[in-house]
Amino acid sequence: MLIVLAIFGVAAGWRFTPPPRALAIAAAQPASIHIHTPKAMADLSITPGHVGPVAASIVIMTGDFGPLDAEQVTLVLSKPDAGIEPIKRAARKRGDGTWRVDDLVVPVPGRWTARLDILVSDFEIVKIEAPIDIRR
Repeated sequence: MLIVLAIFGVAAGWRFTPPPRALAIAAAQPASIHIHTPKAMADLSITPGHVGPVAASIVIMTGDFGPLDAEQVTLVLSKPDAGIEPIKRAARKRGDGTWRVDDLVVPVPGRWTARLDILVSDFEIVKIEAPIDIRR
């Protein structure tokens, strides 16, 4: 009788363990935020959304959803509560209108502050920021 109960107990515990495929899909999910201000807005995705080497993809627009032809975009990630100085990387414009940062490493998980410095013209820069959560 004890053996049968042990088998049922093990079988009942198995159904709560997600399959490895589901774990891999969850680990690859990006961390995404939408930042909206009157002057500019942006969609920022950091893929994968966990610590380690990542890539950032940025789509920028004007505050009223129009196209924003920026001269330069810089991504600044900071986490002062962990004693980490701001990580600043220039984004490269791709042919499809998005901006991309490839050489980026996020060292610790938690809530980071993502700031975008958007150079609109030689005399105007727009800075927008929002928190983004990076998983372990």
